[in-house]
Amino acid sequence: MFERKRKPEIPSPPSLDGLTTMLAGMTRRDAAYQQAVKALTFARRRQRELSKASPPDMMLVVQRELLESGGDASALAAFDAEHGGALTAQQQAREAHEREVRELPSRIAALEQIIQQTATDMTANTNLSLIGSEAQKLFRPYAERVKDAGAAYVEALRQARTAAATLTSRLQVSEHDIYGTYFGLHKPELMEDVDADELLPTMMAGIDFKELRDLNERAQETDDELSDALQAQLKQIGATGTLRIYRHNPAKSDQRIYAPDTIPLPRREDSDCEVMTVYELG
Repeated sequence: MFERKRKPEIPSPPSLDGLTTMLAGMTRRDAAYQQAVKALTFARRRQRELSKASPPDMMLVVQRELLESGGDASALAAFDAEHGGALTAQQQAREAHEREVRELPSRIAALEQIIQQTATDMTANTNLSLIGSEAQKLFRPYAERVKDAGAAYVEALRQARTAAATLTSRLQVSEHDIYGTYFGLHKPELMEDVDADELLPTMMAGIDFKELRDLNERAQETDDELSDALQAQLKQIGATGTLRIYRHNPAKSDQRIYAPDTIPLPRREDSDCEVMTVYELG
């Protein structure tokens, strides 16, 4: 039986300074993009909330204006003494509401411009061809190993097929009886053809079937230890997961920028669970 290799050899990578620099920029721009999109989501949500909210309470403000217009100084002074704090809070709430309603459209427009510019920078500063070529450099040693092993395998397979065909043709026995009846042709069972989804034939004389089956199955597996080692190597240059870039097409500037309105609500003090809510975009 074959032995599994427990310590995969990781070839020394070529210089990846260019790729490392680009990945750092991609990560930085993606973080800025996600931050702006999150801010846009909050701003749009707040704009919808304000459009549906009841207007600020102005009862005390209006009452004071009436007293002031009536010219009763003592009544006005008594009113201020009784409701001064509440009146100030009401005025501040009204001013904050008006300011928010007035500023939100400009804030949303600014965030959309920032997102568009960030996406433009992503496209301008991301060289997809470089990523592909650097990936090929990293992969080349493994491809070379497969090619070298494949060359040896092909020669061994050709020789095995040649030997099986030659031995079969020279050692086959045609059986008859003395009355002319043909009973068949007896051929040595030496080797089967390789199935399309397998690397090795499933039958070769002198080789245990289970060993051939295990090799075919192993050829379909990945090497977890090698995967872990490569991921650690890639993490050092900033490749920790799916890289993202977003495109800005000026021809589609009239379309709404996508900002998923799924934001966690504040954690309730009486619960260990964080509540999630989804709002429709619109």
